[in-house]
Amino acid sequence: TEEINDSVHQAQGIVMDATMNGFTMVTSKKDTLYISTTDRNIALEKGLLIGDTLEVSYTVTEDEPGINIASAITKIH
Repeated sequence: TEEINDSVHQAQGIVMDATMNGFTMVTSKKDTLYISTTDRNIALEKGLLIGDTLEVSYTVTEDEPGINIASAITKIH
């Protein structure tokens, strides 16, 4: 298991669910991550769609375990 701390991590995966405040993705290692986009200006070409493959940089916070806060999102074409 990865130690939880306030450092930046990266993952690539497929979007399985999306809301106004974030999305859930499954990585190639079959890990499920919830990525929060609240208060972030994340602009993706043609928006975010279920099934999109993304590369995400995110912060795991000690204050709210399980909440990963997006710092950068790139669509993989």
